[in-house]
Amino acid sequence: MSSIDILRAFAEHFKRKYDMIPVSSECMKRIMDCNLTTVPDGANLALEEPVMLEEIQHAIQTGKLHKAPGHDGICQEFLKKMWETTKEDLLPIVNEMYRDAFISEHQKFGIIVGIPKQPNALHIEDYTPHDSEY
Repeated sequence: MSSIDILRAFAEHFKRKYDMIPVSSECMKRIMDCNLTTVPDGANLALEEPVMLEEIQHAIQTGKLHKAPGHDGICQEFLKKMWETTKEDLLPIVNEMYRDAFISEHQKFGIIVGIPKQPNALHIEDYTPHDSEY
């Protein structure tokens, strides 16, 4: 399999995986009309509260390990190991993003690079996806 064939296979794979799925308006109506109750007003107020340090710690402690770091280069192991050192800096950052509902343009884009799991990888399954800087 040539480099072009592998590139074409990846492009087709990701197009199938992330392309829009056409649905009819009737299908959307059935999805929306599934008898879900609305969130009570009291619960809405709780959803507006700032994120608590304990919530961030719980997310970090229960997150999956041995995963590729994000664009910032920070992996789960780092956050877990450095929790006591970083927690006071992390809390205002998370709350600012939550409060202002702001995510930078840089955070919205990325490039997925396929890293071969073995020499002479020939199939998509032989690659591990890795986010790269955009």
